[in-house]
Amino acid sequence: MNIKPFRIPEMLRMERQRSDPGASPGTLVQQLDQPKPQIHCIRYSLDVIDAAPIAPERITEALAPQPGSVTWVDVQGAGDAELLQQIGTTLGLHPLVVEDIAHTHQRPKLEEFETLLFGAVRAVRVDEAGNINNTQLAFVLKSDLLVTFQEHAGDGFGPVRRRLLEAKGSIRSRGADYLLYALVDSTIDNYFPVLEIYGDTMEDLDDQIRDNPRPDLARAVHALRRELRQLRRAVWPMRDVVSALGRGDLDGIGPTL
Repeated sequence: MNIKPFRIPEMLRMERQRSDPGASPGTLVQQLDQPKPQIHCIRYSLDVIDAAPIAPERITEALAPQPGSVTWVDVQGAGDAELLQQIGTTLGLHPLVVEDIAHTHQRPKLEEFETLLFGAVRAVRVDEAGNINNTQLAFVLKSDLLVTFQEHAGDGFGPVRRRLLEAKGSIRSRGADYLLYALVDSTIDNYFPVLEIYGDTMEDLDDQIRDNPRPDLARAVHALRRELRQLRRAVWPMRDVVSALGRGDLDGIGPTL
């Protein structure tokens, strides 16, 4: 009887290019495995919204403040170190912040600066092909401007974009801080289908061990533990980020999100 080995769902892992030991702080390394960025800009107020892709050479224009409007610039793809440097210069970001954006292996974090808020979270989700992705979502919140940085095109933010375009709920009447809240909330919602996959896998594995124990199932148990440890490393530090955003004592974050 030919029995197929038990398959454990695996998160996609990508090799990261890192700075050489001893390199100056803030040194960017071109991420060779990352696609060139696609830039999308949504600028909106209560009654008006404009959504369009932005060419890299127009990034400075897209980041310019527009009184009375909220601007969301979404950079999808981390494969252009020069563009990230330009964004950093335009926004007045510390070189170490730009390095954290470019090197997409950061643990979830939240850092408050004099004029802006920087953060990075792990976006763990099931993509359209059924793969489990564990990628970085970095963001810079500065007054009525929110800039997000994703590792590659394609995300779980479709519902948020539809709420903006269709003026559903109160999102168009709120500031960039509320938009950030909506994106973080959507990121966390995307965890649940992943948890369901691993929960179903554990139940199936438990049934097979009970009904037909065999050597490959022991290997499957170790593989599952490895994947769950990776998931825990991604999710556990998110508590601190969400708690800090929810307390309402950060500059740029309203008390009534």
